[in-house]
Amino acid sequence: MYFWVTNYSEMLEDKIEKVLSILNERQKRLYLAMEAEEIGHGGVLIVSKASNVSRKTIIKGKKELHEFKKKDRTGIAGSNGYRIKLWKTELQKLANEIKMEITVCHFPPGTSKWNKIEHRLFCHITMNWKGIPLEDYETVVQLIGAVKTKGGLKVKALLDLNEYEKGKVVADEELKNISIKGHKFHPEWNYTIKPN
Repeated sequence: MYFWVTNYSEMLEDKIEKVLSILNERQKRLYLAMEAEEIGHGGVLIVSKASNVSRKTIIKGKKELHEFKKKDRTGIAGSNGYRIKLWKTELQKLANEIKMEITVCHFPPGTSKWNKIEHRLFCHITMNWKGIPLEDYETVVQLIGAVKTKGGLKVKALLDLNEYEKGKVVADEELKNISIKGHKFHPEWNYTIKPN
């Protein structure tokens, strides 16, 4: 039994070491919190020892993770989640403005990390950065915009300096004005909004 625990700890250390190097501080906390939760009782201590990160930091990550899960269940997490009222009302405004139908096909919950487009794009962006400190927005935008691949991918990046209202609430009455039609397959994820 002791051998298994030691071997498991070594495997966990290797896994954590590989993953942490590509994450920012918040992502590290959340990742370590998920590892601790997966282990269960004593997970915080085990992950703390394996990662050399304080238990306090992992506990903070667990709190953030629980907050995120709670927000996700209430339908207010993520700016373009399929449950977001504001997302659909703004899409309706766009459809009206451009006088075109807009079809939306969301990835199922929990699978956005497998978005092939993001992976094909961000691996090139990361390689282009090559350890350059991201000290300001201008540096980030320039580095993203400089990405070109042999296959013909060219990235354009602009900094959006607009200020957006936070906590905007959409009344149920406004939802009635949305011309939305769900598709046959998972209409909660796939739908078309027509101009009014």
